[in-house]
Amino acid sequence: MQNDLRFYYLDTSVWINLFKKEESGKIKFWLLAEAFVNAAANVSNVKVIISPIVMKELTYNLDQKLFALSKKAFNGNKSIIFVRTKEVDYEFARKLEYAENYALSFFDCLHIAISKRMGAALVSRDYLQIQIAGKHLIAGKPEDLIHELVERQ
Repeated sequence: MQNDLRFYYLDTSVWINLFKKEESGKIKFWLLAEAFVNAAANVSNVKVIISPIVMKELTYNLDQKLFALSKKAFNGNKSIIFVRTKEVDYEFARKLEYAENYALSFFDCLHIAISKRMGAALVSRDYLQIQIAGKHLIAGKPEDLIHELVERQ
């Protein structure tokens, strides 16, 4: 096992998949998200990042009961760390938003900015966000990036 610390920033879309138990047809997105979070928790040198942006978006997308459950899950997981946004994140996000002709929301740009600053891979369900983030950092869906976690176990 490698000793270097590795960070993964989970976009709000992944947390929503998990907490709302989202699925489409035969694909159970929540199980893919759960597998990723569990794999991260089983690797000592891996940390999952959440930010105030994630928390704000969760308040918009989860009912009070699910939001309370999410906060409890975050607080009870040693592999999850809370990272505050910094001015440099806002600056990078504004430049990215403009450079990409406003194709992404400002919050999606902030997720990319925080990931970049922290040297984290961005884990998202949003194809366009993954494409744009991929110009600046490692980005992919949970099922595409989980192999890195499994290799570290």
